[in-house]
Amino acid sequence: MTGLRLESARAMISAACRRAAGNPIAVAIVDAAGNLVAFERSDGATPINVRAAIGKAYTAAVTARETEELMERAKENPLAWQSVMTKDPGPFTLARGGVPLINNGEVIGAVGVSGRGGGDIEVICAQAARSAFAPT
Repeated sequence: MTGLRLESARAMISAACRRAAGNPIAVAIVDAAGNLVAFERSDGATPINVRAAIGKAYTAAVTARETEELMERAKENPLAWQSVMTKDPGPFTLARGGVPLINNGEVIGAVGVSGRGGGDIEVICAQAARSAFAPT
């Protein structure tokens, strides 16, 4: 079984922060169940960025989908997604910046990024973190 090690999570956070190039971001790495493995908040990131990053990572892990895709699906059937979000005990978040970490078809965890720059920088940084993912 492949796992997500703290060392790998820290490397992913570093990759996301490098890609942010000074833009304030919060980065969360979670395991397959959505439990926090590692987190970093850069100077200037807000408390809402902290909660949003964790929520995006959780959502990407438990759904095995990018949060941007889920956000688009929610527009098509908002009542169904409202029901999911109401029933899910975790910090379900439909916003750009959450990407699952998948190895050999198995969800290993996810990355969530939230920043003051909004969607594009969040997606770019999350993708940079995923590129640094090294399964064990």
